[in-house]
Amino acid sequence: MLIGDEGGDEGGESFEAAGAAAGGCFQGGRNEDALPDNFVRGRDASDIATGARARRTWRRSRRVVHGSARLALLALRAVARYLRDSPIRFGKPTLLRIARNWLAPAARRSSEVVRLADAPAAQMRCFGVGGAPRPNIINEWLLYTGRWQPALTRWLCATLQPGDVFVDVGANSGYFALLAAARGCRVVAVEACPTTFEALRANLAIGPLGTRVRAVQLAAGEAAGRVTLYQHRNEPLYNTTVAGAGAGGVAAVTDVWAVLQKSAALDAAAASAVSALAAERACWREVQVPQASIDDVLAGDERAPRVVKIDVEGAEWAVLRGMESILRQNDAPIEIVVELSPKWLKLQSKSARALLEYMNERGFHAYALPADDYEIARCHDAPPTAPPRPRRLHAAEAERLDAAADGVQLDVIFSRRDAEWLEKSLD
Repeated sequence: MLIGDEGGDEGGESFEAAGAAAGGCFQGGRNEDALPDNFVRGRDASDIATGARARRTWRRSRRVVHGSARLALLALRAVARYLRDSPIRFGKPTLLRIARNWLAPAARRSSEVVRLADAPAAQMRCFGVGGAPRPNIINEWLLYTGRWQPALTRWLCATLQPGDVFVDVGANSGYFALLAAARGCRVVAVEACPTTFEALRANLAIGPLGTRVRAVQLAAGEAAGRVTLYQHRNEPLYNTTVAGAGAGGVAAVTDVWAVLQKSAALDAAAASAVSALAAERACWREVQVPQASIDDVLAGDERAPRVVKIDVEGAEWAVLRGMESILRQNDAPIEIVVELSPKWLKLQSKSARALLEYMNERGFHAYALPADDYEIARCHDAPPTAPPRPRRLHAAEAERLDAAADGVQLDVIFSRRDAEWLEKSLD
């Protein structure tokens, strides 16, 4: 589905405008009366004809380029659809390389609406398809696989039941919110970034599932107020409120780049690109956004959620402190998924072990989900598996995570079940 056309005839108009600004030399002789006689006669008269020929050649070339871009977009759509939908796995890694390295760069900029692989009733729009730069990492995964974070996706699909309440803190463009809505859940989707929130609203508007989602544009934290959001220009996955005054006075640009450069989610090429952009300090801008606690955001039946997912690039500790009354509901069958990154915690003088102890004091035990491989180039290397078995994460292992190299990151499920494996849902 082609949503937008960024080609158009702007180039032709710009060419004509440039010709006019240059004194009419590209106007094909239409302004000869306004030019000196010695310009339109003799040797200088050839400039007018040369300019006219150049203009005609440029227009023909533009039509050829635009035609090729349309063909590349059609081919990209076909290959992406095969990669998402075909049960045949043979050749998919090769087709993925062709799509990413050949078809996508040559395709006209557009956006595509795709169905989620694990919830076909849900649809999302992949923005920034074709041309340069590449789509952000979530949109690429959706375009070529129809899913995002496969291990967490499979666990949520096995856990959530119709009628459950799902709270998505750090909802981004709405993948997990729509996944839960497709399973019959009521959803509260909280997203801080104004730009990303517009993408979330656009996705919720695609189909009827959006009516099951209450979208809230604010940063979840410990208390009400306003907070600085460090917004990444190209990759909304890296938006954060941790750097800066809100995280112990750490300088925003320097520290955020240091984290991203060492992130396990970046391959060598991406890390190199991050380093280059870091030198320019061109990718981040500060945005003031409202902040509120989850205790204050949720109302009525929403205050008894079945699952809360928290992925806010380092601000998870503050979010948990802002849902104290919900955590103290001892009779509620609640499980909380938290993206645990010791590097981000260190920026706030916290640790993975301290987080586990904080939750244990409130009756929760930690279980680690198998790590997702965020590298899109390997997304078709292994077939989807059964729902993962989250394993118990003990304090000693949390200490090892704190002492490990920067970039360690995993999804942790906090549950009131006390076992070595989180084998089935709570009753």
